[in-house]
Amino acid sequence: MVMEEKGKGGEMRKKAAEIAERIAAATNDEDEGDDKGSSIQALDDFVSAVVRKRREIRT
Repeated sequence: MVMEEKGKGGEMRKKAAEIAERIAAATNDEDEGDDKGSSIQALDDFVSAVVRKRREIRT
């Protein structure tokens, strides 16, 4: 099945590429500065909060 470059086929490929870029950026796992993706940063923040709370409870 061949999709035409213009029209729905081209538009769908363009949107799929944009979504792929956003997913890649959100899940970027670089440890250098602000290069972390939003999903990784949110998970790191959550784990840090859990560890901090657990330490508060123990002391």
